Formats: sequence, structure tokens, C-alpha cells
Amino acid sequence: MTRLELSSALRCDPSPLRRLMRVLVHLKIFKEETLIQHLRQYMERMSYAVANPDHSKLINEGMACNARVVVPAVIESCLEVFKGIETIVDVDGGDGTTLRLLVQACPWIRGINFDLPLVLSVAQECDRIENVGGDMFDCIPKADAVIINCKRSCSSTWIEAELL
Repeated sequence: MTRLELSSALRCDPSPLRRLMRVLVHLKIFKEETLIQHLRQYMERMSYAVANPDHSKLINEGMACNARVVVPAVIESCLEVFKGIETIVDVDGGDGTTLRLLVQACPWIRGINFDLPLVLSVAQECDRIENVGGDMFDCIPKADAVIINCKRSCSSTWIEAELL
């Protein structure tokens, strides 16, 4: 959660909240992480997942479970966001659950499930979804829109990063 998201949720001014967060970091209650540090940790976790297929399966199942709750809620509350989008790429798309739910609800959309080749080896084939293997740090396939599901643990970690 970013500082702005937190201040909005708490209905407080972001400036004093920033000072409070800095104190909590100084007291080592929270750990401040830059986006680069967070991405480095992410890559370490992915390396572990590649070396341990059971762990990779657990990650995919967790993300699919989350998608089955979140995607229908997003579609129900703001389907108009997807109007006019013909192609959408899900970066780090895992087994493709998010895109499958999205293209079922939006038949005009063609999806690109983009993830590491090892991860895509368990992705189901689906009409209007192309599974593309690659590394998001090298390049991302071209599309009208991009989905990035930011997986962050908030337990004793403060990440102040505004994405896109």
C-alpha cells in the first residue's frame, strides 16, 4: 500500500503520515523498501519457485484463488473500464485464471498471458488467450492495456512505490 493509499484509507493528511512512517522506519518497526529492492526480492522468490515446483504450484493456486474473488468484483463494479480495449496482457499471469475470467465476461477482448515459460507450462489453453513466455524485465508484449497484479506483503514492510 502506498502512503497516499494509506492516508486516503485513514482519512488523514499524507504529510504527517509520512513523518510518522519515517519514525516507524527509524525505530525499526517497519522496513522501508525501494521498488528496486522489492523487485530484487521478487526475483529471488521466483528463482526459488523455479527450483521448487511444489512452491510454484502453491503460488499459482493462491493467485488463482485471489483472481476468482477479485476479477468478478471488478467486472461487476466497473465493466465500462474494459470498453474499447481489444487486447490486454496480464504480466506475471500465472495459470491464466485472471484472463480467463476477463475474456469470458468481455468477449471482445483477446488476452495475452505473459509469464516465465516454467509457469506457463501449467497454464490452460483457452480461446482468445495466447500464452507467451518471457521475462517482464526484458520486454512485455504489446497490447491496448496491461494488468499487473502486485503481490505485496504488508507485514512489517512499508513499500512506498507508485506504479504506473
